[in-house]
Amino acid sequence: MIQSGSFSLFAAVEAPAIITLPIFGVLGLIGGWYWRRLGRGLVLPIRRRLRRVGLLIAGMSASIALAALSYIDPELTPIAYLLAWMAVLLLVLSAVLVAMADVLVTIQIHQKSSGRRILRDARTIRRAMVADKGQGPE
Repeated sequence: MIQSGSFSLFAAVEAPAIITLPIFGVLGLIGGWYWRRLGRGLVLPIRRRLRRVGLLIAGMSASIALAALSYIDPELTPIAYLLAWMAVLLLVLSAVLVAMADVLVTIQIHQKSSGRRILRDARTIRRAMVADKGQGPE
């Protein structure tokens, strides 16, 4: 057992679990809160699915990062350590791709909404012009 200050470490890891567990616990609580918030009717189903997939990927990468930071000793098991960080990198890349898909969906939703708004305003202007033309000069 290695002694580091007042903390007792079981292995020569990068960060003791007494520090990382509370941090990842708070992140997990925030993720759970956001998951439930996405269940509201205001979020479109496609966006809800994309964001929940992103949350799942974030949760997996956080749990693997926690293991790599606090439980996998790079000196005793270098291959497991390397594989854990490679998995974290691949999961982060996956999360970025899901976020990009969410951006594309958001752009598409915004374009449709703008098109409907423009069409509605054009109809309103046309009705106003027809009504104005019908009154004629006196």
